[in-house]
Amino acid sequence: MSLLFEIISNLRSTTPATVFRVGILYLNPLDLGWNPYVASWIDNSDNVSEKAALLVLFDKYVPISVWKRLKQNSKS
Repeated sequence: MSLLFEIISNLRSTTPATVFRVGILYLNPLDLGWNPYVASWIDNSDNVSEKAALLVLFDKYVPISVWKRLKQNSKS
């Protein structure tokens, strides 16, 4: 078996055929938001009850806080 790796410095230089064959998947971090980072951080904890509590707290308070902050920034 042989493998060929091609270094792509910019996805703009690829063709759709290359992306399809290789299975390149690009996700813009801005589109993902904060949730994947928090979920990854919480998954590193060994304490099950701590994981559950953190998930509830983040889901309850972070979206509201971010929304309020965005509203404040848009007014100024």
